[in-house]
Amino acid sequence: MRSEADVDASTLSLPRRSWPSLALRRPFGLCAAPACYKPGVRGYPTKPSAGATVNRRGRASFVATVGAKTVRAALVAAERAGLDVSRLAADVGLELARLADPDARVPHDSWVALFRHLEQRTGDPGIGLHLVAALPFGHFDAVDYLVASSATAEEGLARLVRAFPIVSTAAEHTVRRVGAELRVTRASRPGVATTRAGTELAIGGMVRRLAELSGGAFVPERIELAHPPSVSPETYARVLLCPVLSEREAHVVVYRASSGSVPIR
Repeated sequence: MRSEADVDASTLSLPRRSWPSLALRRPFGLCAAPACYKPGVRGYPTKPSAGATVNRRGRASFVATVGAKTVRAALVAAERAGLDVSRLAADVGLELARLADPDARVPHDSWVALFRHLEQRTGDPGIGLHLVAALPFGHFDAVDYLVASSATAEEGLARLVRAFPIVSTAAEHTVRRVGAELRVTRASRPGVATTRAGTELAIGGMVRRLAELSGGAFVPERIELAHPPSVSPETYARVLLCPVLSEREAHVVVYRASSGSVPIR
């Protein structure tokens, strides 16, 4: 079990990757909302989940999903914590063999169940923040490549938000300027269950990537979270690089608008 003192944000600053052979195999329009409801097809939901949009014929046209790479990173972290990964995967309905495919998608319901099990078995309410270290820059090949290819931090942020459905289709992010602030709002899709740990993992991954790519120049002024705190204010600040306010109206990452022009290095 890890304590708050074990969270070391310095471990997240890894060397930049090169991308000589990376090619996008399909446009975002095809991979932004993958994996629909497919009864009888192995590895897909056999019935509509809480995140499904059901049409007039009673068929689910959308099921929230999470990319296999994200799930694998969580399982690696679970193994390092001494948990039985095979049993954990079986308990939440995950097929480990399927996760070997980097393009595989996992129903978001299984992702939520995974985090609930992780929090229960580790006794660590801040497990989402601890998992940020398991998703270093370069883990999401295409997404990280697009962000790293941006000219400015604001452009990188816009690309990251646009490409986020590759990571998960359960939430939507919007970026807008409000006075002197650049605000990123995270909202779950209607009817989709979320977890505190999953939200903090997603926000932490976004913040840390942009901070690293800007040489530490593009960091939030503050982060507002709609849920109760999972760790101390000091731990939040160390991992998310800014003050964090909990139990607010929405999940919002707030940057100075002027910092958006910081170059990506």
